[in-house]
Amino acid sequence: MLHLKYRPSKLSQVIGNAANVKSLSSLLEKGETHFFMLVGEGGTGKTTIARIIGKMLDIEIVEEINAANSNGVEFARDLSSRIHMKSFGKPKLYIIDECQRLTSEAQDILLKDVLEDTPPHAYVVFCTTDPQKIKKTVASRAAVYSLQKPTFQELVDYLSLIAGEEKMTVSRKSLSKIARTSGRVLRDSLIMLHQIRSLTEEEACSIIEGYDSEDEVELIELGRALSKNAEWTVVASILSKMKATPDSAIVFLRAYMSKVLLNSGKKNTAFNLLVAASGYQYGSGMPGLVKVCYEACLRNENRN
Repeated sequence: MLHLKYRPSKLSQVIGNAANVKSLSSLLEKGETHFFMLVGEGGTGKTTIARIIGKMLDIEIVEEINAANSNGVEFARDLSSRIHMKSFGKPKLYIIDECQRLTSEAQDILLKDVLEDTPPHAYVVFCTTDPQKIKKTVASRAAVYSLQKPTFQELVDYLSLIAGEEKMTVSRKSLSKIARTSGRVLRDSLIMLHQIRSLTEEEACSIIEGYDSEDEVELIELGRALSKNAEWTVVASILSKMKATPDSAIVFLRAYMSKVLLNSGKKNTAFNLLVAASGYQYGSGMPGLVKVCYEACLRNENRN
């Protein structure tokens, strides 16, 4: 998958956020800062940059924690204990995603036990979409970076570069449509680009141009129904009203389910749709789309 192949592993590979990249590079070279906070909406690269921080600091032991799952007092106490524990002299990095979900009490514990005076062998990165929920006393201890999505032009230029690397023939108009459809999220743009890599320019344009922003609501509704293992009658009802072209719907569903597979607990249902979609033949129209969705529902039903 292109979004995995071209996921940045160095700050120099991050597109957009030039000022943040320059500042962070300078800070990491000094190696004196142990607590960072990365702020930005979904798709701005917070987790990716957090991992790059670990690489630049030559940290082998990295623990990623989703505060949406564990966020209370006991969690904070346990995390504080682990952070203070040395691991054979090797530095450790703790990436706390969705840190705004930490309770006020948990933030207080981490502040007192860890963040005010982080152990020299430990580094902590908070990632958040809602910095207003982080206590000022906590945020004031961190090196805070507010990340932005790449500009439309930056993303189109980057997609053009990747298309060239992959020897793909894709018009700039199609790349612009991908950038717009993805909401300027690099990961989602690369997923869409991957979906059309084996198609001709005419087929790719047909699929991409067949997707309109007005179709997004119904396509998301279909994706959610399939990922939540809805009854076939519910899925069939959505399909019967759908205006998006079947080819563009498949591109959207593949991107949607890939995202679900990477980021949520609905892994089986997402995987089943991706397996079903692998047999889809572009141009097979609504019968092909219905077959994919029905097969996904059957696979999900058989797993229960």
